[in-house]
Amino acid sequence: LMTGAVLSAQIRVMGSTLPVSAVTGAVLKGIPGVSVEVLLPGITGCPHDYSLTPADMKRLTGIQVLVVNGGGMEHFLEGAVERVSPNAEIIEAAAGILPKEHKHVCGKEHCHHHNHHAVNEHILAAPGIAARAVKSVGGQFLALPEFFTSAVQILKNTEEYSGKLVKIADEYSAFAAVLPAGKKAVLVQHSLFDYLAKEAGFEVKGHIFEHDLQEPSASEAAKLLRKIKKENIFAIFAEPGKKSRMTEMLAREGGIPVIYLNANLKTDSPDELLKIFSEDLEILKKAVK
Repeated sequence: LMTGAVLSAQIRVMGSTLPVSAVTGAVLKGIPGVSVEVLLPGITGCPHDYSLTPADMKRLTGIQVLVVNGGGMEHFLEGAVERVSPNAEIIEAAAGILPKEHKHVCGKEHCHHHNHHAVNEHILAAPGIAARAVKSVGGQFLALPEFFTSAVQILKNTEEYSGKLVKIADEYSAFAAVLPAGKKAVLVQHSLFDYLAKEAGFEVKGHIFEHDLQEPSASEAAKLLRKIKKENIFAIFAEPGKKSRMTEMLAREGGIPVIYLNANLKTDSPDELLKIFSEDLEILKKAVK
């Protein structure tokens, strides 16, 4: 075996965030001569307000493929890839799932600021839509000449991993089918959980934070409290790492529980992503009992 030749021809693939990298790793599992790295390993939650550091730029230098979430999540990358890796291919997980509102992250068009109402880009935060994203990523790798020789393996990996996600999504659908009508209305702390809530049969009636950590004003809080009472809100979905006084106060005043769901990966392990979705479903089952 000419391992030397393979190693020198190492294809560097980078995922923008841990979930993106997890999905990429699943698609490229067992393919020789390919390394999958994470651009932002330490970022939990949404990287909307992130700014690239010199160390990040160094990591981006010389990559062959960059896989991004898309849908406007990576506007911090604008122009960066063109500067340091002008020939890198860019794969968007959101391609074919979200409307093409944002051009590629390489900065072909100015990226609009994060807008929750136009498009919810958190497509790797629920199993059903994440399965579609896996197929999108797999399909785009199949179109790259340097991966032609690995096409069979990529196809197999894509089917296998998206199949595991679909199986979990089916469990969410089964849960949704028996969810009592009186427990369907929820508030979510942040639009991260919109897809998950929907796949589990809940109806999202509002968000506490429109942007990552922008506390609502007193009048907005009062409006949310009226909504809790008027629309028979069952609970608030929140992230454990983003405990907020406002969320706790609304739950207390409204007499409803806060359901803390796992949102953030600690590694880019594809199995960890599956585990989080399964654990979240268990949390929801306990909460509605």
